[in-house]
Amino acid sequence: MAAIRLLEELERYEDVRYDVTIFGDERHFGYNRIQLSPVLAGEKRSDELALKPENWYQQRAVRVLSGAKHKVVAVDRARRTVRTAEGYVYPYDRLVFASGSKPALPPWFSALSSDPALMAFRSLDDVERMQALASAMMASNTGAPSAVVVGAGLLGLEAAYGLNKLGFSVTVVHRAATILNRQLDGTAARLLQKALEASGVRFQLEANISSVELIECAGRKHAVKSISLINGRSLGAELLVVAVGITPEDELGRHCGLQTSSGIVVNDCMQTSDPAIYAIGECVSHRRTSFGMVAPLYDQARVCANHLGERGYDYFVQRPLSARLKISGINLFSMGDISETSSGTARPERREMLLSVPEAGIYKRLIITGGALAGVVLYGDTRDAGWYQSLIESGHSVEAFADALLHGQRYLAAA
Repeated sequence: MAAIRLLEELERYEDVRYDVTIFGDERHFGYNRIQLSPVLAGEKRSDELALKPENWYQQRAVRVLSGAKHKVVAVDRARRTVRTAEGYVYPYDRLVFASGSKPALPPWFSALSSDPALMAFRSLDDVERMQALASAMMASNTGAPSAVVVGAGLLGLEAAYGLNKLGFSVTVVHRAATILNRQLDGTAARLLQKALEASGVRFQLEANISSVELIECAGRKHAVKSISLINGRSLGAELLVVAVGITPEDELGRHCGLQTSSGIVVNDCMQTSDPAIYAIGECVSHRRTSFGMVAPLYDQARVCANHLGERGYDYFVQRPLSARLKISGINLFSMGDISETSSGTARPERREMLLSVPEAGIYKRLIITGGALAGVVLYGDTRDAGWYQSLIESGHSVEAFADALLHGQRYLAAA
């Protein structure tokens, strides 16, 4: 997604032209990864995820080389060339890493990863594998097959929802005491959990997997038999999906000698330790921070294009991140500093405003720090999410209308 946005941004600089070649090892090219869960749930088709039609690249003379054989396996910085898995060598004047990330996997996964009943949830290939497995299981089972999803972050919950829609009996295993613990406070998390439980998803919280036992069939391990948790409980499942986070895909950059630190290190211009090489997206480390949301990726693409376009005045600034859950019927938004404690120290400049109507499934929490809106959690009613986001990003004082802030933009406009 970062690479395609970079191409779009480069079009702004008509006086600077590059012959562009894109290498990608995924079978599917240039798709909207954010919409994987609606595809898994059957609410969208996989072909609806393409960011651009094929003729878009052809019209711009962009050469697209995708698939395993076109994976770049080596970079020769001295000669300014890249080499692909099939052995071809291509020269470059400027090289951009937009290699994204790979799933973070627990230690026990690698020994079992060849089993078709164990998988991560990260790509369109993963979704298609789950759908194919679901079809096979539904055809052979009399009841609903069972699935366990490890991780109750955004991706894990969306995987659980999609599998539930496919007909699986789903249990989510999460090591924290509340779901979406990085994006929500306790109250909003409990409301969300209650809504998901009402749809049939079950939860094992403050738990983690200690071991996985597979069924032996003619000497071949082919399915999950049982899953043991560190709290002593055991779960049965026919499918095990891991969605516990991501790791920057920086291996190629590290091997060619670029500076890396939990990602390819870049400066504010998205330039790496080699001035001819840039990096954007989930593969980068900027001021010791890595990224998993799409908004900063698009900002990085804009900045990178500005420098490739030889303007050189733009720079990347980290902004507060927002989170939304892509599950039909659930409205949720969070952004900024939503911590429920302040590291044990008094912060008199911090003020919280709360609106909670549990019977209606509505919860709003605003945090004002130093007179400016610093954080927001919305559940049930997210109509003002965009407005709150603009207030947080601006950093302007809201003291003049703070008492009415909870009521939203429409109320203030009418007043």
